Amino acid sequence: MLKFDSSHKAVKEDIATKSFRYIKRIVIGTLIVAFLSPIGVIINNNRSMPCDIDGDHAHLYYDNNVKIERYIDSESRYKHGMERLDEYRMISEDEKDLLKFEDKNNLFRIDENTNRLQEIENINKENNKEYRYKYVETVHWTTPIKVGKGWTVIHHYNDVDRYSWTTDKTKNLTGEERDVSYLYYGYKITQNENGKYELEKSDYVNDLSELPEGYNYVKKDFYVVVDPITKEEVDYEDGHEVDYEKEYTQEELNEMFDDVESTSGDDQVKQM
Repeated sequence: MLKFDSSHKAVKEDIATKSFRYIKRIVIGTLIVAFLSPIGVIINNNRSMPCDIDGDHAHLYYDNNVKIERYIDSESRYKHGMERLDEYRMISEDEKDLLKFEDKNNLFRIDENTNRLQEIENINKENNKEYRYKYVETVHWTTPIKVGKGWTVIHHYNDVDRYSWTTDKTKNLTGEERDVSYLYYGYKITQNENGKYELEKSDYVNDLSELPEGYNYVKKDFYVVVDPITKEEVDYEDGHEVDYEKEYTQEELNEMFDDVESTSGDDQVKQM
């Protein structure tokens, strides 16, 4: 209850305090909502979706990046970054175990993705020439030094020219080019003497249609880029190599550099 005096000072202070508390609640509530919203999106994306299908079944999930799909025994809206579609199929108890193994190993059936896999192969046949390009990367490394009785590290940063290869002619090309070709591989699921599923990778082939019988699966990455003559995998990265920062404990620094001469620190020294 408010207390009044002749100047109404108490009234003003109580109203101001009350208003401040009200505004503070609004601000805090807004911050909480803002903080929890991304979490809510993640939770909603992974939560189960309504399903009125009776019996054991698997839903079809679609990868929007590679544009391939597979059946998964799950009711989640998203699974491994793939979105659940309306399609489903009924499954037996044995199929549930197989689908679980497929999902664990990120396998996709070739016969369920024939058109898309063929499309990727056709694109690769057209991209038989790569172009060297230049880009700049900021590299970071550290130098341990002794400061007083303790050890620290100095952080170094430098812009370094890097080179790689691409089929994109819009990059900063150097004028060099090379011919490339593609080799493909698949996977075969077998069962050992204990009935446990095992995975076998195939040898490289020129085309998925050349895979031996039983190799009915691929992963999202199912080919390598090779030199068309030597058939060896091509290299995509060269240039200056720098060891990136390693986090050392104080004890490790003392043991490794105990004989290093003491020096004064500077603005780039970071105490461990």
